Amino acid sequence: MPKQPRDEDRIKNMVISGMQAEMETGGLDMVVSVLKDGDGKQCTVQEIREIETQLVLSWRLKEKISEKEIKDRLRIYRQGMGLPFETPQEKQSKIVMAEIRDWVQVVAHGSFAIRDIYNYFPQYSKSTNDKKYLSTCIARLVKEHLLERDGRYGQYRKCELEIERMDFLSVEAKALDIWLPLELGNLVELYPGNIVVISGEKGSGKTTLAMNIAWENRNTWDVNYYNSEMGKAELKKRVLMFEGTEPYEWAEKISFYPRAENFHDVLQIGDNKLNLIDYLEVSGDDYPQVSRWILDIHRAIIQSNTLVIICLQKPPGRDEAYGGTPTRDKPRLYLSVSRGKIKIVDAKNWVTSENPTGYLCDFKIINGHKLIQSSPWGREDRFTL
Repeated sequence: MPKQPRDEDRIKNMVISGMQAEMETGGLDMVVSVLKDGDGKQCTVQEIREIETQLVLSWRLKEKISEKEIKDRLRIYRQGMGLPFETPQEKQSKIVMAEIRDWVQVVAHGSFAIRDIYNYFPQYSKSTNDKKYLSTCIARLVKEHLLERDGRYGQYRKCELEIERMDFLSVEAKALDIWLPLELGNLVELYPGNIVVISGEKGSGKTTLAMNIAWENRNTWDVNYYNSEMGKAELKKRVLMFEGTEPYEWAEKISFYPRAENFHDVLQIGDNKLNLIDYLEVSGDDYPQVSRWILDIHRAIIQSNTLVIICLQKPPGRDEAYGGTPTRDKPRLYLSVSRGKIKIVDAKNWVTSENPTGYLCDFKIINGHKLIQSSPWGREDRFTL
């Protein structure tokens, strides 16, 4: 095909004549014929590509045809004009798209930022245009439901598309055999995969409740205690407060771990695994994230025989912990503790037909460890801690 210096008006004329031919005949063959046999035979390869770009824009914006139809038309157009079906740039784009797809399917886990892709593929993110194309690849994967936008700009989440049908016929509908303080076991039931929240004011007895639960269940459960506040010396001091117990038995029967965050990564999962988190700390701008952290824990244990008890701090004058009402979404038992009072804020499973939600009782802590119930459980409709 002869190549001549480009006349600034000639490319425009070719586009107009090509578009007119297509509109008049309704077929792409006529466009190719006009460009090959008419004045278009003087077009350079670059001009043919530019005409192609204009045609694609028209197909998308005016005719609104699918990408598959556009690809089919491009094949006819390029074959008719004697051009390869894929340009080197298009071949490279396909390679990049394939690598991004593989990264999402194999490497990506949970949420990630688009800058993570830039860091993983520096060879594909050197320029602004490179980064724009990577964004286009991500947008395509969102459209394909392999990814979804995760709220914040540039944040994405890999869609978990695998799902397994629940075989509930193979399990026994039996509540867990677990000791709970202050005769709570007479009111509520807990089942495998449950979460319990102890929401308490500072100094109200959250750790005392948690350590009593750990000690009383040491012989029937594999007890794992995640401690975010106490060092070794302070922990030993708390253990020594429990009269009639041996520190060696605490160390043998209960596994204590220092941990302050990302508890779902280290939870012990399996039969008769009891995990106590004392406590899940919240600070700064983390308050909206608390329910998300509880959800992460829920996802980690829901299909297992594991039980998790989470201590959270709450402000005086309300039942919910820092993080608010959303912290009640996943726990099957939610307790609110102030000095000398404990309230069942939410209970999903009851021992009797009566719902104990709203029940409260008074209690005392003697010698730093012993729990004494000083009033029976009962409902006080307007009571708020």
